[in-house]
Amino acid sequence: MHEGDGGIARWSTLSELAQATEAHDLDSVWLADHLLYQPPEGETKGMHEAWTLMSALAAVTERIEIAPLVLCASFRNPGLVANMAATLDLVANGRLTLGVGAGWHDPEYEAFGFPADRKVSRFEEWVEIVARLLRGEQVTFDGTYYST
Repeated sequence: MHEGDGGIARWSTLSELAQATEAHDLDSVWLADHLLYQPPEGETKGMHEAWTLMSALAAVTERIEIAPLVLCASFRNPGLVANMAATLDLVANGRLTLGVGAGWHDPEYEAFGFPADRKVSRFEEWVEIVARLLRGEQVTFDGTYYST
């Protein structure tokens, strides 16, 4: 896909925007965590994966905060997210802001086979696991939707 034809932005454009954000004394860059994008008039398209981009942007910037707007808990296992967040925060030298949400866009759930029911209940368990792991706890959890 190419910019200008409804495609997604190139890495060179994204890195330049992040560096310009920093150069103009702005504070942060937030990236959408969606798997699909549907333009107002057009077919559904894939999007860049947010975690990979956040890591790359952390590596080419020095000061700005890096964050997902917001991370959809349903798309990733809570233990994996805690590990990814700790690793990204290491790369970013403490500049990660972990914005999270329960999710909402059912076409993404359907396209990738994620359970779309009880989003808030699933999110409640997910947040507990992630928060405890990020605090450095050894976690044993046996919930309705997640266990570790």
